[in-house]
Amino acid sequence: MKEKKGGLGALCYLAVLAVALLALPGLLLFDHRCAGDEVLLPVVMYHRVGENAADEYTVSPRQLEYDLEALLAAGYRPVRLSEVLAYALEGGSLPHKPVLLVFDDADVSFARGAMPVLKQYGVPAVVSVIGDGAAGVQGEAGEYLTWRQLAALEDTGFVELQSHSASLHTYARPGVRRLAGESRADHAALLAADAAKMQAMATEAGAALLPAFAYPYGALDADAEQALRAAGMLATMTSEEHLNRLTRSPECLFLLGRFERSGRMTTAQLLEKLK
Repeated sequence: MKEKKGGLGALCYLAVLAVALLALPGLLLFDHRCAGDEVLLPVVMYHRVGENAADEYTVSPRQLEYDLEALLAAGYRPVRLSEVLAYALEGGSLPHKPVLLVFDDADVSFARGAMPVLKQYGVPAVVSVIGDGAAGVQGEAGEYLTWRQLAALEDTGFVELQSHSASLHTYARPGVRRLAGESRADHAALLAADAAKMQAMATEAGAALLPAFAYPYGALDADAEQALRAAGMLATMTSEEHLNRLTRSPECLFLLGRFERSGRMTTAQLLEKLK
């Protein structure tokens, strides 16, 4: 197994801080208010990037180019998720008008359609990985990038990885929501086991997995949010569309909103959403 290098050394121990937040009385899991050194961060969520007819979940490589050209022209500066974490947790810096690009699911179209464009414009992105998909035990053969391919993409310097769950991105259950009749203890144990499985998959492939989680299907659940924090997640992402207000507070990293980039919208409509 090769050793992965990164700038998140001090973040590991801060997982303890995320767990400690659970003990605070009156914690409002869905309160996005934060204090001090505020920076607005829009997060743009893509899915597939391919030449097929555009649909709700697919944009063409040329559409992605238009987006990047327009974002840069409007003064936005794409940042890495590790920089966002470091801003809130370690006193790191962010540029004026940061924007974070997220590609969900890690299907093969990311390498074929998105990576050449990201490299051309020198823009980083984070990929939300479905663990079982990358391991070849979910979906059709060749539908998802493998863990080894994802580790190689990390080596380019343009890609970071976060969890989209190991085995819970499935309609067999509503994402990570607690089922009717499922105890909180059993639910928390399920999410802890899923997080451990995800980390084991990444470690086996020599991939660096950031302590961040994108909700499958955007299915929010207060019990899941607590369990994910207890499992060591330092950030969570929803499918709610709103600007994120980052400060020097760990709490600002949870329940981050994302603007979905539908293939049916124009670049101008996307930029209008981010205002």
